[in-house]
Amino acid sequence: MKDINQQIEKVVTDFNKATATQDIQALSKLLHRDYRVSANRFKGSLETVIISRDAYLDMMETSKIGGTVYEISLLRINQTNHTASVDLMLTCSDASDMHKYLFLVQGENDNWQIIGDLPLVIE
Repeated sequence: MKDINQQIEKVVTDFNKATATQDIQALSKLLHRDYRVSANRFKGSLETVIISRDAYLDMMETSKIGGTVYEISLLRINQTNHTASVDLMLTCSDASDMHKYLFLVQGENDNWQIIGDLPLVIE
């Protein structure tokens, strides 16, 4: 069995690839049913916007989000029992960079899924 940090890292890198290719089927497996994006003061807004899993997948499917290939740098993985947080940077020469915090949970079948996404666009 893989080391837990390797399992978590694979989920995060698979998520990055699936958003780049707008792969709804892969994202559906990687995202927990209660997945939420919490975009706080995103791109200059003064508000916090919460995006549900279904809304996120709909936006991905209609190309409102996703489709950008980012280079990923995992800065830190914190894991305790069946929960984890990942601090990462996404960089791209064609788009704004992003600093993200992803939150993961390990289900009954021991698979890790992303339950929360807190992005910060770096202009």
